[in-house]
Amino acid sequence: MRDILGGMSISEAALWFVLIFLLPMIFIILRQLRRYENLYGLLDRKSPGKKAKKAQPESTEAVAGPAGPQANPDVFPYGARTFLDPSERSCLAALVEAIGEGAQVHAGVPLARLAESNDPNPGYEKRLGGLAIDFLVVEEKTGKPFTAVQFEPGKGTPRRAADAVKGVCEAIGLYLVFIPRSAEYSAKELKDRLGIPEIDV
Repeated sequence: MRDILGGMSISEAALWFVLIFLLPMIFIILRQLRRYENLYGLLDRKSPGKKAKKAQPESTEAVAGPAGPQANPDVFPYGARTFLDPSERSCLAALVEAIGEGAQVHAGVPLARLAESNDPNPGYEKRLGGLAIDFLVVEEKTGKPFTAVQFEPGKGTPRRAADAVKGVCEAIGLYLVFIPRSAEYSAKELKDRLGIPEIDV
């Protein structure tokens, strides 16, 4: 046996086997388990077996309790959110005053309502799903959009989203204006910034 192991004893060979093969395998298995847990939830969550299903009442009506949405599909655990914050409300009011007659201002317009992908890659269409225009000015008679107003973004993810919005607007020929976020807005300042006198509606 020592001749086969190159002069090492059996205990030394076992130790090397554990260090070289067994420990890395355990590490890889634990890493895969952690990845599975992050993707699919805790590992100790067990689906109800046949006995648990038999214990449920035969009635088709949902059972009240903390079992979740499957227990009562008619209950939706949602609450209302504030549609526009004070800064957005102030900006919307100033835009409406600055635009005047002949046009309308819409808030929070999904970019997917204004653009569609011409590429067969579904990633481009999916990218539109997370993008929105803060304020969209459209012609009242035809509903044709001609100006998009966007708050200037911060750093990180908002900046990347703003760059994506800018790129899409350029691709579809929609005029885009970035304005700083403020507590109050002046209709005259917005009118000058948007160049409204030069826009024929």
